[in-house]
Amino acid sequence: MNADLRSKIRPTSVGRYVWMFACAARTRGEMRTKDRWPGRNLVKKTLTYRWFRLGAIPKAVRPVIESEGIVVADEGMPGWFIARKVKGPRRRFWHRRAGFSGSLVVTSKRILGFAYAKPQINVAVNDPKTAGMFAQVHEPDSLSLSFESSLFNDQWSGVIEFRFRTEKARQFHEALMAVGVQPGSPR
Repeated sequence: MNADLRSKIRPTSVGRYVWMFACAARTRGEMRTKDRWPGRNLVKKTLTYRWFRLGAIPKAVRPVIESEGIVVADEGMPGWFIARKVKGPRRRFWHRRAGFSGSLVVTSKRILGFAYAKPQINVAVNDPKTAGMFAQVHEPDSLSLSFESSLFNDQWSGVIEFRFRTEKARQFHEALMAVGVQPGSPR
């Protein structure tokens, strides 16, 4: 710690000392969140989930997926919808990216993904489309679920990707591999 910062801190103000050290280190890029607070939850639920429960598994769907047998589930995750070179009737996206608060569920019968409680992914495990989907773990807390858009609509082309930030990324990846999703990315 540099001398000028140490001179501004009184020895009795421990909380302030930690805060000022974290701010100074953050500006220099020396410390990451997991270094500052070991054991703390690295991936927080989104603010819209914590305040308004947006991104939760819908109440109408919850009993159905519980009866199917939940393998892995998480809700309130920050996520991104990414469309690359997607072309369809009256639609063209060279590179579109939109954030959302969502949930992802893998049951013994299907894969479900929601963005703001709207279903985005709903594929049965025994459906041949499952083999055309790809799952990849980019970081220990980042899961990517991508597919070619022509897999679901013949008039479309391009890659659609849903990226979720969750501490359960490895568990989701293993569960998706077990139901037939391929590792990697479509292109």
